[in-house]
Amino acid sequence: MTESTRNADVLIIGGGLSGTMLAVQLLRLPGRRQILVIEPRAELGRGEAYSAVELGHTLNGNAARMSVDPDNPDDLTQWLTEHIAAGGWPESAEQAVPISELFPPRGLFGVYAQQRLAEAKARSASTVEHVRAEVIDVQVDADSTLLTLDNGQQLRGNFAVLATGMFPAARTPQTHSSGVNAAAVDPWDVATMRRLDPRSTVLIIGSGLTMVDAVVSLEQAGHRGPIEIFSRHGLLPHVRRQPPAWDDFLAADPALRSPRQLLRELRRQCTIAQAQGIDWQAPLDTVRVHIGPLWSQASEREKRQFVRHVRPWWESHHHRSPP
Repeated sequence: MTESTRNADVLIIGGGLSGTMLAVQLLRLPGRRQILVIEPRAELGRGEAYSAVELGHTLNGNAARMSVDPDNPDDLTQWLTEHIAAGGWPESAEQAVPISELFPPRGLFGVYAQQRLAEAKARSASTVEHVRAEVIDVQVDADSTLLTLDNGQQLRGNFAVLATGMFPAARTPQTHSSGVNAAAVDPWDVATMRRLDPRSTVLIIGSGLTMVDAVVSLEQAGHRGPIEIFSRHGLLPHVRRQPPAWDDFLAADPALRSPRQLLRELRRQCTIAQAQGIDWQAPLDTVRVHIGPLWSQASEREKRQFVRHVRPWWESHHHRSPP
């Protein structure tokens, strides 16, 4: 241990949404503890997903589905109601639907998460500190975890949590000779897209939700040229609708575990729903609460099976696009 080593009760590696909301839950617990969140970004609560600033980059779930409070599923709806009443997000008036059915901009969702963190800090005897650095080494022993940061500092904690989430996509270096028109462009970088020839051809590799964001960015940048999308499976995200409630068939039959069993039963449930005139998305939406336990109890072979054979269809059907 060096002189620069700091001690804390809990170390959270990553300060995006998951790391920030973990800090909120720890702040709500009785007692006093010191929590350090190690995050190289300037702000907590945003991460890769919620750093987008354009209004067109929205959540892919409506407000009623996106509460950060597990004890209050209406928390985001309530926060949005107050925020809109105070003059925030005036563009929401263009959508003639209840606030619970709005798809908020992801940047606004980041503000919501940050406010919930600030409120939890104000009410707690515990403390949360943002350490702006990157963890480059983790050493775990029987009693604690030692982190080494890119600035040379070391942090030791009784507990450490990995909350690294999504990593930014690798960027193709731009050469001086090629210029912006031959460069790889960040899907959310509208300013750079405005420098493109608006009639040029844009190639997008991948057809998931990030592709949808990239098309929205191009539209907001004034691009009018052809867009070509390359994908191994050619599956586009389905549009998210608001289906009625469906019985939790996985809770009723805990024996359903393997990817093959899950796929067969889910297809059967969707067929039953359609035969009753109910949206097939209703049975699919009951699976979400079981994802963590199902993945953690799956064998390595079952995980590989899912990734190889099921994942593309799962992503296009479950990770659906906002309207």
